[in-house]
Amino acid sequence: MGIVLGIKNQKGTVSVENFKNRIRLRWRYQGKRYSLALSAFNKVNLNAAKKVVLQIELDISKDQFDYTLIKYGGKGNDRVDNGSNIKETFVAKFEYWVKNYKQMDCEIHTNYNSTRNMLKKWGVIEEGNIVHKFSQQANAAVTYNRRLSILKSFVKWLVKE
Repeated sequence: MGIVLGIKNQKGTVSVENFKNRIRLRWRYQGKRYSLALSAFNKVNLNAAKKVVLQIELDISKDQFDYTLIKYGGKGNDRVDNGSNIKETFVAKFEYWVKNYKQMDCEIHTNYNSTRNMLKKWGVIEEGNIVHKFSQQANAAVTYNRRLSILKSFVKWLVKE
């Protein structure tokens, strides 16, 4: 595999870029754009990045993609772009959970869609600020309880993972 910079990759492949003198991997999967910042841009690190590229492409082809990006060297600060706005990987984990464990679709099921949109609005989500951010929401009692139930179930799954 030869890495060529500046040329648009084929669908389903990972591109390698020199972004601010660091290696950045970018690709699209299931309608979302992913970006992973790696180490300094040099020949040795480019060789290591090739392994990561191969792993991502293999996982995509086998439907074993790690939405958290941790398997590929991500540290939880990497981002996913749905084409118009950037969201933290916490939201990508939520979407993964909804799709694979709840077997729902965030685009179709209103309760999951509204919860996901709420998470997107929160911005950076950390362990210590979930309760605070949720309590700041102005919701009717029914909406509050429904979203709380969804979040409790999601966080319980997240802790197990």
